Amino acid sequence: MHNKNLLFSGLILTSAMFLAGCENQPNPLLTLNISEITQVLSSAERAAMNATHMLYTSGSIYVMCMENPGNFAPFQPVSEGQKRCDDLFQAMVNSANSQPNFKYLTVADLKDPKAFQRIQDAMSDKDGG
Repeated sequence: MHNKNLLFSGLILTSAMFLAGCENQPNPLLTLNISEITQVLSSAERAAMNATHMLYTSGSIYVMCMENPGNFAPFQPVSEGQKRCDDLFQAMVNSANSQPNFKYLTVADLKDPKAFQRIQDAMSDKDGG
């Protein structure tokens, strides 16, 4: 009985350490080269627009969602635009996670004000917008 408890405790501790390690990944938008970020997020934006059926042709849809999500739900409450943008962010993350340096990117990383401030100009300039 003592061995089973010890084994079970060890399994719980190992699982907790693994999960804690996954959750403490640094935000790649704060640590990686801006050009790499722009390249990956631009590709992720295109994939996300297809997945969510959202269209935006005047620059970065990510930047517009961060700055004014209400643009994506005209004549509806701003919360509807935010929901559509959150869906877009999740689709962007799903796409970006296929890249090695973005494997642990999260929606929270995309919405991090410090990360957004760091990449906003580069993402706005990528399409000439």
